[in-house]
Amino acid sequence: ANQVDLNRNFPVDWDVLAEPGNWQYGGPGPASEPETQALVALGDGVRPHLVFWYHQNMNRLAPATGRRGEMRARYGAITGLPIVSITGGTYTGTAANWVRTVIEDGGETITVELGDTLPEAEIDLHIAGIFALATEFW
Repeated sequence: ANQVDLNRNFPVDWDVLAEPGNWQYGGPGPASEPETQALVALGDGVRPHLVFWYHQNMNRLAPATGRRGEMRARYGAITGLPIVSITGGTYTGTAANWVRTVIEDGGETITVELGDTLPEAEIDLHIAGIFALATEFW
């Protein structure tokens, strides 16, 4: 509603970026948007172990190493998403960087880049991926 990219509006590494309506506009200040404020309050209250962020439309998971890489490989094997680098854009105030400040020790966050659409038949694969990571890694 305010022409803000919510994934650039979180209060970690936030910086002025672009103009309202631009796909990278991070808002007039960190956590300026009510949606961001709600997620920050939820994260502070829950202190999760595992967080998934679903974006569109790159159809991939970013590569990683170690345990994080193993988790992404497992999720990709279940969902069919390839492991491919994500490039382009400037990343300030992202949800994934912020959530690392409230996640429990040993926890993890994964950004899932869906395709242009999410066919109903694929929803169950993503649910299976979430449950597999939650049960196999914790």
